[in-house]
Amino acid sequence: MTAGDEHQRRAWKVLHRELQAILYESDPGWMGSTVGAPDDEYFDDAINLIRSLKELGPQESVADVVRTLWPEADSDLISAIEQAWARYCDAP
Repeated sequence: MTAGDEHQRRAWKVLHRELQAILYESDPGWMGSTVGAPDDEYFDDAINLIRSLKELGPQESVADVVRTLWPEADSDLISAIEQAWARYCDAP
């Protein structure tokens, strides 16, 4: 594994943890903080979100992806995900 691969892997892990925490606290699927579920309840959802974000088309936005996955997502959730994704994309 090259140093670049290792850096990419670490960046992905940071993004995954951050998105998992954002989703848990915001709880768009009503299966996280609002019901006192374990902290890892959004583990798979965060992975699916990352996969969807990586496949963004030129006419799509982060908000489009979030609203597709969670139609009732509020602006705070969308903003938090946009910020996390931007930090990931801007990482060297």
